[in-house]
Amino acid sequence: MTTSAIIDAKIREHVEQIETTPTIPAVFLPLLKLLNAPPDRVKLEEVVNLVSYDNTIAAQCLRVASSPLFGLAKTPESIRGAVISLGLRRVETILMTCCLGQVFPAKGWSLDPTDFWRHSLGCAMVCRKFSEKLAGVDGEKAYMAGLMHDIGLLVNGLAFPNEFRSSIELAVKEHISLDQSEHATMGFTHSESGRALAEKWHLGEDIIQVIAHHHDVEQSETAQPL
Repeated sequence: MTTSAIIDAKIREHVEQIETTPTIPAVFLPLLKLLNAPPDRVKLEEVVNLVSYDNTIAAQCLRVASSPLFGLAKTPESIRGAVISLGLRRVETILMTCCLGQVFPAKGWSLDPTDFWRHSLGCAMVCRKFSEKLAGVDGEKAYMAGLMHDIGLLVNGLAFPNEFRSSIELAVKEHISLDQSEHATMGFTHSESGRALAEKWHLGEDIIQVIAHHHDVEQSETAQPL
């Protein structure tokens, strides 16, 4: 087995730990799996039921659908109405926004969770705005790409806490980028660990490509515009 294959196997083994993190809401993985199924296999009532099981996700769906910025002539009065109005892709971005912010450990986290999440949400909103200027780039997909591009930092922080802390210390000490220090101390970067998690969660090939190649866009096979 090559060194690259050994590292990949190590990453994927540790990615399994993310799914057992107790702070991830119980509906997250079933709902994510359902939303990423082929359109002809997605049953609206199943989506509505799963959204209804989690008060935070349900409330956020209703809030977004009711926002004046969303521009509906009539505000949805039920979760079912909100899901129909929002569409599956926007429900998916709401799911990610609500759930991933809860994954960070209460203490001992190598990065400041507030800073990380502010960066991710800010990038998502800027990406959606850019998509309005670019032909052929879906706004919701752009938002998701921005939100998820650094998800490997979450993987590294949760699954490789000591090694990741060392890589941050090296980056600060040597004034080098984090992906450089990760490669030096861990043998891989957050782009690779993020890709492993994205593939595990079946996020869609374009999103996977963004996560894997946001530091080397020219290497992306399909998602360079995104």
